[in-house]
Amino acid sequence: MTIGERIRAFREQRGMTQKQLGKACGMVEATIRKYELGTRKPKPEQLKRIADGLQISDSNFYDFEITRANDIAAILFILDSSLEIELSKNNNDVFVVFKDEFLQKFMNEWYEVKKKTTEIKAEIDNVKTEEAKTAIMERAESYYNRFKVLTTSISEKIIE
Repeated sequence: MTIGERIRAFREQRGMTQKQLGKACGMVEATIRKYELGTRKPKPEQLKRIADGLQISDSNFYDFEITRANDIAAILFILDSSLEIELSKNNNDVFVVFKDEFLQKFMNEWYEVKKKTTEIKAEIDNVKTEEAKTAIMERAESYYNRFKVLTTSISEKIIE
């Protein structure tokens, strides 16, 4: 999902027009439109203003590149210092358990979304044309991306 697509998704989720978002963040409607269409790319300070107008964190617009296991380890250490988490073990499997009520609910919902996305993708085995396969993959990605946008905009909980 591009930054422009994310801006649009968050704006629509908030029920705002491009004009309303522009007013909320001190930009003109045409600028918001160009960002959403991808004809212009907002600078970090502009993304911050848009995020403020949407009442979300600007981190929602960025992808984090994770290429190594130590990238994940670093994130886990950050989580451990920022949240009340618990580790549990069953045989050789280790589980991270969040004590935070919102995160518990999120993890349960995420599990269900991942399960449904996998079910949608499994339909590919029964399809013969590439066009139909592409449509199924797009449907699965759209389902998953809607969940991501809704989840990140539902709770902007401040972690101290």
